[in-house]
Amino acid sequence: MKSYGIEVQRLLSSAVSVRVYSSYAPEGVPLPVIVHHSLGYQQGRVLKGVRLPDIANYRIMVIAENESDIDYLLTELETLDNTENADFQAIKLSLTYVEPRDPDINIIRAMVNLDLHTRG
Repeated sequence: MKSYGIEVQRLLSSAVSVRVYSSYAPEGVPLPVIVHHSLGYQQGRVLKGVRLPDIANYRIMVIAENESDIDYLLTELETLDNTENADFQAIKLSLTYVEPRDPDINIIRAMVNLDLHTRG
């Protein structure tokens, strides 16, 4: 199974105006931040004699102290949706969940799925 962590780090860092971390954000870092981690990898299948691309699946977590920062970062991430680059022939994002605000916790999180169709 191939890992695309470096490519994902580069992709996200090019699109957003905050720090991007792999797997977790270190304790005490200033918010907002973005964290990404791999959900899995699907090898391309052959369909009617044509090999389909491999697909790498990632979860992006947007962590902020207020909803306006969440909205701003989701807008920045949205610029990647339905695009391609040198590493991926298709980049697809889908918002999966925005946590309700808990009055006792000073953060809010949004989860975004990232599907990357690789270039052979």
